[in-house]
Amino acid sequence: LVLNTIGISTKELTFWEKILFLVRLIPLCEANYNLMELGGNGIGKTKTYSMFSPECEIVQEMLVTEIIYNRQSKEKGLLATKDVIVFDEVNKIKLDGDKEKIIPQLLNFMSDGQTAAPRKVISRASLVFSGNVMGIQERLEKNEKNIFDTPHKFEDNAFLDRIHFFLPAWGLRRYSRNIHGLGLSKDVFRFDYFSKALSLLREEDYSKILDDRGYVIKGSSDSEREVKAIRKTVSGLIKLTHPDKEIDDFTLGAYIAIAIKGRGLVNKFLNNKNKRNVNKIDIEIIRIDYNNKGEAEEISVPVNEMLKHFIELDHSDE
Repeated sequence: LVLNTIGISTKELTFWEKILFLVRLIPLCEANYNLMELGGNGIGKTKTYSMFSPECEIVQEMLVTEIIYNRQSKEKGLLATKDVIVFDEVNKIKLDGDKEKIIPQLLNFMSDGQTAAPRKVISRASLVFSGNVMGIQERLEKNEKNIFDTPHKFEDNAFLDRIHFFLPAWGLRRYSRNIHGLGLSKDVFRFDYFSKALSLLREEDYSKILDDRGYVIKGSSDSEREVKAIRKTVSGLIKLTHPDKEIDDFTLGAYIAIAIKGRGLVNKFLNNKNKRNVNKIDIEIIRIDYNNKGEAEEISVPVNEMLKHFIELDHSDE
């Protein structure tokens, strides 16, 4: 229903493709969500967001006056006026001279949701970094440290560590009639209703469901951003498929695994840069349960097994 509403037929999609299309929508319903999506052209990386105007703005430049605040005109930037800012073709955005001044403020915002200069701005806007970059899968397999063809600020450690989900768009098929047109259900949400519903959901935090169900994401002292990323991705996925919060534990476990995989790609590049060459998140998922005596017990949650089973249920070989 959700994907048909944005013009995507699911009849020929694998389970993983459906999930990636859903993840694209998370910035629209989850506040302060940082998503990076890189892959080939023709797979609709920015088309999804252009449909949601005026909630979204697609930009191809990094200007303090446009993004944060314009001192001369005294006008607020996009952070204060939009739900989602999409930086298109990030690998081609030049950050020299005055434009480079935005980087420290952008990093602050991606971490804390606020900027300090040229004016303090507190915002719930989500950021999407999109680009046509080929050969990423091969770079991952070869443990290369660079994402783009040439070095760029958007592949620095400080920037990547603030990304909540790295969407591997090379796993999506190009636009075609089979996926974008044929087989679409006529039962869809009215688009003005749907876009407004997603915008209103940004005011809520569905990650509290994890706490209510006794799930604990345990990590080391330096894995705080990983835990935050996982919680925000799970929150967004629940909003998109279970807005009434009536989600079963099996699906919830699969969503945790999906969130781990999306953040795991971020870690893969970070580890490659640090020459560790491992694709691992230093966290453990446990669930607090109570035995017959009323005593709390920690139970390890095999989230990857839930995800594998979920994919098998979809009759897919992916």
